[in-house]
Amino acid sequence: MANEALSDVVCQPDGNGVWSFSGTLTNSGSADVKYTVAVAVGTTSSVAGHAMIEQVVAAGAKAAVHADAFASNVPAGAKCEAVVSK
Repeated sequence: MANEALSDVVCQPDGNGVWSFSGTLTNSGSADVKYTVAVAVGTTSSVAGHAMIEQVVAAGAKAAVHADAFASNVPAGAKCEAVVSK
């Protein structure tokens, strides 16, 4: 897991209830890293939408990541969560 590499997360619906995600990956290491960000929105009983983002980040660099319009018709009380692996 590499959740500490993800910051500045925004995951929310727009005025029409369509969810989008954005964040920043930071590679503080000395080698390039390929990160995978898994984003899901839903409730404890069901996932209403999800996205997978793969991004190579150069050593010592940052990269913006986003998933536009990855979920709609999301039930009330849903939460958005992101998990990062490398």
